[in-house]
Amino acid sequence: MKKAFLRALCLTAALMAAAAASLNAQTEKTPEGLVYERNGQGITITGYTGKAAALVIPAKIEGLPVTSIGDGAFYNCTGLTSVIIPGSVTSIGDRAFAWCGGLTSVTIPTGVISIGDRAFSGCERLASVTILKGVTFIGDSAFWECGSLTSVTILKGVTFIGDSAFYECGSLTSVTFEAGSRIGSGNFGDDGEYPPFPGDLRAQYLAQTGGAGTYTRPYGGDNWTKQP
Repeated sequence: MKKAFLRALCLTAALMAAAAASLNAQTEKTPEGLVYERNGQGITITGYTGKAAALVIPAKIEGLPVTSIGDGAFYNCTGLTSVIIPGSVTSIGDRAFAWCGGLTSVTIPTGVISIGDRAFSGCERLASVTILKGVTFIGDSAFWECGSLTSVTILKGVTFIGDSAFYECGSLTSVTFEAGSRIGSGNFGDDGEYPPFPGDLRAQYLAQTGGAGTYTRPYGGDNWTKQP
């Protein structure tokens, strides 16, 4: 009798915990079309059904800070042209903005620590990316096939750049690594079939003492040169 009672008690507790977890993960939507869910004491953006071309993601929803952009949250939102991400966000998930073909500019604020795999891949009109200090991790193929991207600045806080992070960025002709930056070879993709940058930039960077500085190449060229 006692064992049956304990089993029933445990089952009730498990069902209550499952119900609480389900409630906590329930998705909701703002009037602007941002789909979100609570992640403890914060908010994760999980989707977008709005029509705005220039989107400003709020720092708070329902009084809670927006702390992450979930995997695939804005995947293939071709109508977006610009996005401002609030400083409360610490992570941008895998494929978060992948194939947003109309996206031309994005500002990644100081609070963001990691940019996931393929986060902005296929954003063919993305010409301007501002990565403020705070980012340490740029995932595999994060900006792969961003064909309009012409220049990138990598701040010294970045310690990892994945395979093909900026690969197939055909218009990329200038990359600046901030003074003090030093990304080790084990954290800088590899020189295989899909290097982190087009051409020999990885090899040139690793060959330099300290690595920091501005590197340029002719449009479509494979050879990068460090500027004085």
